[in-house]
Amino acid sequence: RGTAPPTFIDLLYAVMFPVMVWGVGTAMGELPPYLVSYSAAQAGQKDEEYEELMGSLSEPVTHSWWDVIKNMERWMVSFLKQNGFWGVLLMASYPNAMFDMCGLCCGHFMMPLWSFLIATMIGKGFVKAPLQAVAFTYIFSSGGRDGFLELCKQLLSYFQWYIGIPLTLLCGFTAHTMRKKENYILLPVVMMVVTAIVFAATVGEEFQEVFDVTGKMKTGLNKVLSFCDPPEAIAARNTKLTNKEASMLDYLSPKALFSGFVTTLIFYFAQDMITKFAQHRLDEQQRSVLEKQFGRR
Repeated sequence: RGTAPPTFIDLLYAVMFPVMVWGVGTAMGELPPYLVSYSAAQAGQKDEEYEELMGSLSEPVTHSWWDVIKNMERWMVSFLKQNGFWGVLLMASYPNAMFDMCGLCCGHFMMPLWSFLIATMIGKGFVKAPLQAVAFTYIFSSGGRDGFLELCKQLLSYFQWYIGIPLTLLCGFTAHTMRKKENYILLPVVMMVVTAIVFAATVGEEFQEVFDVTGKMKTGLNKVLSFCDPPEAIAARNTKLTNKEASMLDYLSPKALFSGFVTTLIFYFAQDMITKFAQHRLDEQQRSVLEKQFGRR
């Protein structure tokens, strides 16, 4: 008798600890910009990256989409300065592409190291990463995958052209109007994303019978799941191939490509961290030499 397939709870229990360790590790990776900025502020020196950031934020407003990003950055700087630990915790608790700026600002404001690190570790390791684990474990489990695809079918059925097109125009016009207002920080970006989603759903519904959108989604999810297949399943597939073809697939498989990508990121992070510290150390040495030369005079 075959063993029963693992339940959602079983899968979540298996991945939760590694995911939390990964989240804590990403928090440790936020230290270099914080440390460089903190050491510059402690020495009474200018941090070039922080000064460049604040200089770009002080540029005149042109009511372009780039100003929307600038408004978000201005709000983040002000929010972090006012809320400290809790501000960092909030910023670290969701996928935030601008979190590097948080490290620069917190270092410049001379937030204590442990306050910054603990807030970042809690947000990334114990809030963001577990929530991502729950979402992806559900979607990529067999029952969750079917439920997700069924939900997509139901949602697509609501976006007929006579509903989707007017709604797309309304959301796009709202986003265009909001981006000219400085008080609306994140809403223009949110509305633009909603506009794109509504437009994509409308097109998907209109061409569902032609392109089989949900069928292609299912095929794509199955391909992603094959990335996690056990070695026995991979070996069974490879028995149908020649030795040369199987060897090539081993090097070009999604798992091998992903491993190479992650390894590249690790080396890039190490090189970037070493470069930042070396640059900061070189700046300190140059300032020391200049002070000695001018001091003698």
